[in-house]
Amino acid sequence: MPEIERYVEPHGSIGSFLAMRFKDYSSDHLGWAKEIWDMAPVGWLLNPVWAPSVIIPAPVLTDQITWSVDRRRHPIRYVTYVDRNPILKDFFLKLKAFAAPN
Repeated sequence: MPEIERYVEPHGSIGSFLAMRFKDYSSDHLGWAKEIWDMAPVGWLLNPVWAPSVIIPAPVLTDQITWSVDRRRHPIRYVTYVDRNPILKDFFLKLKAFAAPN
């Protein structure tokens, strides 16, 4: 929460709106963290190092709710890790610059 209040909320109407959405997601913020999953794909597009990935055959979900591998299936990109720090830093800096008076 302190990161959102410091680096998002003060930066224009967009920052205020995003902070409100973030805060309204939960009423208990003690020891709380919220993943912002939709930022991960943008982070990968901006810098693939922030979300390392591999290409694998698309898995198949079985009737037993398990994954099956068929190496003949089309390839997909599978992200193995998301490094939140550079992604959020980039977002905070761009939001601040966007909200700054010209």
